[in-house]
This record gives sequence, C-alpha cells and structure tokens, in this order.
Amino acid sequence: MFDSELSDGLNTNGYCVLRQVFDPETVTRFRALIQNHLEEMGKTRAQAHSFHLAGFHRFSAFCGMHSEIAQNQEIVEFLNSHYENAPHYAIGLSDITVNRSQHWHTDLLRGQYASFLGSVDPWSTSTAPCLKALLYLQDGKSLRIVPGSHLDPSPLDDDALEQLASSDTIKQLEIKAGDVVMMDIRALH
Repeated sequence: MFDSELSDGLNTNGYCVLRQVFDPETVTRFRALIQNHLEEMGKTRAQAHSFHLAGFHRFSAFCGMHSEIAQNQEIVEFLNSHYENAPHYAIGLSDITVNRSQHWHTDLLRGQYASFLGSVDPWSTSTAPCLKALLYLQDGKSLRIVPGSHLDPSPLDDDALEQLASSDTIKQLEIKAGDVVMMDIRALH
C-alpha cells in the first residue's frame, strides 16, 4: 500500500526513503554482479577502490539488474501514485558507484554541460519533476542532502553549489542495504 507521507516528504524535502524494497538475497546477487564486473567501470577517482559506470543499463552484464530495479513493484507503485498515474518513463539516467563520493551537486546538467538544458526550466511548476531511484547495496550514511533545495533554482556551477551547501541545513541519511532513496534530481546532495 502506498504511503502518502513518503510522497509528501519527497515533494517537501526532495527525497524520501522506501525501506527494504529489495530482499537480502537480491542485494547479495546485485553486489556479486557488480564486483564481478568492476573492470568494465571507469576510475574517476585516484583511489584504487573507487569505480563508476554511467548509463549502466546499456551494458549487457547490467541490463537485467536495471530492469529489475525499474520494474520493481514497490518502486512502480510509488511512482504511479506520486505522479497520480500520469505517464512516466525512464530517461536513461543510471549509474553504479562504488566507494565514490562527490562534491555537492545536483543531478542536473551543470558546468560545461549546462548549455544542453537550453530553454528547459527545470524548476517549472507546470511539469512533473524528474526523480531518481537510488538502490543501496550496503548500509551507510554517505548520502547527505539539503532538504528543500529542489524547490528553488540553484546555480549550475560546482563552486557556487559548494558555497550554497555550506550555508544550509544538511541532512545525513541513514540507509540500509535494500533501501531505495527516491530523489528529485534538482536536490542538492
């Protein structure tokens, strides 16, 4: 059954946590899949244990995992209810990150890529927001977010975002393996 408080929290804070969406067996299977394909991932940090793969749904080893996440009943029911059964679809924004943290950012195109937004106003209230489902495969407290930051236009410049984050209230989320964070891509995290 859908919990409207979660949807309200997403609207207000820019995120909500769907608890225990994936069972321990699925989490273990996904972790093993990722660990067995680390060589396919980029090294975007100096640390030897840090990996990243953007657009993982495009890789044959991971397309089944992407389908399982995108078609998960709890996630689909949440999205159907949140979007009030309006049509919605995946836009190909998928990432796998292993031991990789980033500076404060939004998932909007920024820096040299901001020009691709063209005439799109990501803060327009006339369209539904773009959401991301983040599946966690281990317990942790690595996700920090600025609640409500998705409601006001933020700069698309990394340095300006860093300054903005230092002046706002930061929430550090405690996530368990199998939880899914639903996040507005405009949220500063």
